Amino acid sequence: MKAYYPQILSMGARVFVSFIGLLLSYYIVNLYGQALVGQYFLLLSFSILLSQIFLFGMGPKLNILSSEEVNLIKLLLEILKKTIISFFLVCILSIFIVKVFLKFPMSIFYLIIPSVLLGCILIISELLKGSGRYLVSQLYMGAISNLIFILLLYLYSRYNGVINNIEFIVSCWIVALIISLMSCIIVFIKGYKYEKDNMHSFAIKLKDLWPIFLSSVGIYCFSQIDLWLISTSFDPELIAQYGLAVKLTMILSISTLSVRALAASQIPNYYLKDKNLLQSEISKGCTFSLLISLIGVLLIALFGNTLIDHFFGMDYSQTLNILLIFSVGQLANSTTGACDLLLSHTGHQRDIFKITFLSFLILMLTLSILLIFEIDKIEFFAICVSLTILFQNLLVTYVAFLRTSIVSLPFGGSFKRERLS
Repeated sequence: MKAYYPQILSMGARVFVSFIGLLLSYYIVNLYGQALVGQYFLLLSFSILLSQIFLFGMGPKLNILSSEEVNLIKLLLEILKKTIISFFLVCILSIFIVKVFLKFPMSIFYLIIPSVLLGCILIISELLKGSGRYLVSQLYMGAISNLIFILLLYLYSRYNGVINNIEFIVSCWIVALIISLMSCIIVFIKGYKYEKDNMHSFAIKLKDLWPIFLSSVGIYCFSQIDLWLISTSFDPELIAQYGLAVKLTMILSISTLSVRALAASQIPNYYLKDKNLLQSEISKGCTFSLLISLIGVLLIALFGNTLIDHFFGMDYSQTLNILLIFSVGQLANSTTGACDLLLSHTGHQRDIFKITFLSFLILMLTLSILLIFEIDKIEFFAICVSLTILFQNLLVTYVAFLRTSIVSLPFGGSFKRERLS
């Protein structure tokens, strides 16, 4: 048990973050009607996409520079240069999203502002990870802002009644993000150790960012494209159920996200120094995440229907079927752990981009076939997503082994030894 202490500690933070996210989903589902819930899940999905665009693929580089304790002022200036470009991209894409996907009246600023704030929190969180404070980083990746968001919604509804308006919900969210971002910046700056006269030469080069940027955005689009396409063809009530299933899938990703947060700081530190130690840590992470996810799937299969009916109501009866299908893809994520980080954090970003692009094309092709033939069973969309995730993770794991000699699988060290013997 002691060998898995870092993973358990990291998962504890993820459990807390996921619990707060589920609490927020529960509160919004029970406070508002299905149509407004569908709008919220759709807007949240696009905001996270735009926040990834704002991050601009800097995650791995920020992890590394923060771990090297480079000069803070110079680091922030480098980040500012890149976010000027990414902010322009966010604005352009926001116009497209509002025109094509958001079929409800809403100012574009209610999409841009939370997306940029989320992006800023992502940047500081990546810096926190690199400096070894991965637990604090995970708390700011969702728990802090969501707690404040819940509090604001509760206080307003208690004293002023419920306002069934998406712009009001987003306004509360923006206030919560601003408070969270300010505290996140303070925590990072206070704990960041560096020599003020350390002017070690470094630069965040665009040519290094593009593969990671395109891959990270592609991976997120890959995970959300089904929801976006469904929003153009299905009723808001069904969109709400599908969106809820996507949120509930986060329960199964708790262990995977925890070991990924840990691996983000382990890979830069161990890859060049001690590959055997890195292999051991990666394999332990995969074993840990798989076991926890298997327990989660079993609990959902046994008690999922009862829990969904109790907490979200009979109107969300189709959510369980979609959730169980998503479980297959999530088990693939759990089994392969931080396979993509082995490539992104060791200079093989282009491989991730190629695999992500191929997987995205396969997913788009299968989803398009469903739409062309007007398949009205929403479960088929979830099946396409899960099977494509399985294919993608296995391919990334194989390529990561070819490039790094690290096997991102449970008991990967034993597998590698058998292969080499």
